[in-house]
Parts: sequence; C-alpha cells; structure tokens
Amino acid sequence: DGSQSAPWRTPQHAVDWCRDNLDLAGFFLTIQMLAGTYGFFTASGAFTGSRGVFAVKLLGDPANIHNVKFQSATDTINITNDAHMRLDFIEVASSSGVGITVADAMVNLGVIAYMACPLAHIHAVGNRCVVGIGNSQLTGPVPQHISAEGHSQVQYGNAQVLLLGDIAYTFILLGVFET
Repeated sequence: DGSQSAPWRTPQHAVDWCRDNLDLAGFFLTIQMLAGTYGFFTASGAFTGSRGVFAVKLLGDPANIHNVKFQSATDTINITNDAHMRLDFIEVASSSGVGITVADAMVNLGVIAYMACPLAHIHAVGNRCVVGIGNSQLTGPVPQHISAEGHSQVQYGNAQVLLLGDIAYTFILLGVFET
C-alpha cells in the first residue's frame, strides 16, 4: 500500500501510482527509497495538483548516496512531458547510454553520484530546463557531463563538483548552459 510498513517494491511503481491516483493539491510529495539497486526509471506526465519542480521528490539515502543506485544497460532515468520533480541522494550509472535524460520537463538535481555513462551524465532536450543545485560526484569515463539540445537549459549554481577516477574531459564550465 506504499506505507512504511508495506512499501512498494520500486520507485517506478510509487511514482506511477502517485501520479495516477493522487491530487497533490499544492502539497509536496516525497518518495523515500530504500537502499538497493533499481533499473530503468521513467516518469512521464504531470502530477495533478503539482506546483512546480519541488513538488515531487525521489529521495535516496542522505547518509550515503551510494546506497540507492539506478543502473541500466540503456538510458537510466528518463523524465518527460511535464513530470517535474527533484532527485536527491542517489547514484546513477548506465552501461551504454545516458544517466539522466530530461525531455520537456523540469528537474532539480540534488546530491547525485554520476558513475560511468558512455554518452553523458545529463542530457536535456526540449523547452524546459534542468537545475543542479546539489553537489555532484563524477566518476568514470564519460564523453560529456552535460549535453543539451533544442531550447533546453542546464543550470548549476552553488554546487560543488568532485571529480573521481579517470575523467574523459579536461574542463567543466559552471553556470548556465543554453542551446
């Protein structure tokens, strides 16, 4: 039923059920994820009664961001079509794609550990933006941390970026990236 005593098995089910069955009526929704490794995740469509990017939060483990992992053989996390949300205290990895793809949605990225992602850690496309306000840990080879196309925008402000391992690029620009 999604309670603490009987949690849903996956964040995918929790997000889908809440989007399809709840009216947030301006209130905030936090989905606390248990430690574990989760596969492909997608959120598509607006949450009824949502009031912006902070209204729905997927929350990992603030004590250790590596305890809640999203890993996939393809693109790992896809947030699309006005499914505005915040991701915080998670690890993201992909064996052949992008870590987090945002298409026509707004996503607030909190503290995220980006592991190996062969195409990019973050890919933004469409007419919305990705806002990174938390500290990021970048680990493993990746051709680009951020890619953006269309009228997308990626902003980093007040964030610390920690580079770990063999990084495939030589510089990071902090600020606003817009295409």
